[in-house]
Amino acid sequence: MHYQRWRKAGGQTSQPQRERSCRIDGCETPAYKTGLCNVHYLRIKRHGDPDAMKLRRGRIPCAVDGCRKPRKTMEWCGKHYERWKKHGDPLVTMLPRGDEIPVCKFDRCENRSKSLGWCVKHYTRYKKYGDPAITKYQRVQGPCSVDGCDEPTLARDMCIAHYARNRKFGDPHALTRVLALREVLGEIREAVGECVIWTGPLNDRGYGLGPRNRLAHRAIFELEVGPIPEGLTLDHLCRVRACVNPAHLEPVTRSVNTRRMQLAHWEIKARGEMTPEQWVGFWKDVEVHEVAA
Repeated sequence: MHYQRWRKAGGQTSQPQRERSCRIDGCETPAYKTGLCNVHYLRIKRHGDPDAMKLRRGRIPCAVDGCRKPRKTMEWCGKHYERWKKHGDPLVTMLPRGDEIPVCKFDRCENRSKSLGWCVKHYTRYKKYGDPAITKYQRVQGPCSVDGCDEPTLARDMCIAHYARNRKFGDPHALTRVLALREVLGEIREAVGECVIWTGPLNDRGYGLGPRNRLAHRAIFELEVGPIPEGLTLDHLCRVRACVNPAHLEPVTRSVNTRRMQLAHWEIKARGEMTPEQWVGFWKDVEVHEVAA
């Protein structure tokens, strides 16, 4: 600092000027901003008083008369600041009902309406329990609304079992996945010759996709024939991947399925394209054995 002054003075020695001190009486700290030191400047910025030495920001009470909560922002506590931010006045406790700022229609509720005239809290109670005045602890668990079921209700007047079935399958009486799948899978199939083509969505390999992205030909085979043995996969005898006809599906090992794919590729090269019916008859006459590893 002194070297720079010496250079500006042309190399002549000069006494360094004394820095301006804080304008608060008794404070000799160098001025930071607006003639105040850093400490007094922050006190004025936060509390409005440079002499607020022993007061802390969190212990200053709210500026609203009768409120003992600590000050948070703009001389108000959190509650009065939110009222000022929302309504323009920290003393407003309830808004007049109108079209511009609607409030909850529940008695003595000042919250803004969210849906159906209720706030978020009362609308959630209405959606879950059917009554906006009932809380989780006041709810009376009656019997399940499904005939013949005496279990206590969980949600939508149904017990946990029927509520889970209704949420999963769309029907609380669907005892298993099979009953739900029969109605869904039976509507999106179309007969083309001897094949039954899946008219629903397909994956990138051409196989049909059923509910929950399950392969459609596997789901229909389990419904109409039975479970697929463990370790086996279904082979399309007709070579049509979108076909879901159980008569064209055969459980085989992966090695046999791979060998059939190679053999079908060779047959197409040798004999040309074949119809699905010809492929089904072809595999009845050709026996493909599993290759030992």
